[in-house]
Amino acid sequence: MRHDGVRIGLLEDDPIMGESLVRGLSLEGHSVRWWKRGEEAVRDLTSGQDDVDLVICDIRLPDMNGEDVFRQSSRISSTPFLFMSGYAEIDQAVRLMRSGAVDFITKPFEMGALLDRIANNAQAAKAGQGTLGVSPQMCRAETILHRYADHHLPVLIQGETGTGK
Repeated sequence: MRHDGVRIGLLEDDPIMGESLVRGLSLEGHSVRWWKRGEEAVRDLTSGQDDVDLVICDIRLPDMNGEDVFRQSSRISSTPFLFMSGYAEIDQAVRLMRSGAVDFITKPFEMGALLDRIANNAQAAKAGQGTLGVSPQMCRAETILHRYADHHLPVLIQGETGTGK
């Protein structure tokens, strides 16, 4: 089954797992940008040079952990993160979800399960596109709002007078 192509950023240091995921996701019609180090992903995500719809991020990396990549990039980018790990720790998964991650999957997983999660998260992101406006800034603001909409935490929205907060 082919999905609408999603632009995916894959952060995976294991060459066998990474190659397998790139091949499988590409066969499904997705375009994949593969990072093998956290610093590469942070650089691309925070510079705006790599426009992806979803980041699939391993947690244990050689240079930093996936949580740090998420924290650093989410200061600038509102790209949704789906985390994967072979070391499933419930506390960590809960912490990531509360921080704004869209999903968490435990390795090993079947490709079908990952594809379903990608489709669900891409569909949710596209469902809200354009409701607030079409400018890149408003689309980014809307993505952030959707990320936190299901959380029962207070949110402070700041901005200049007359900007439509």
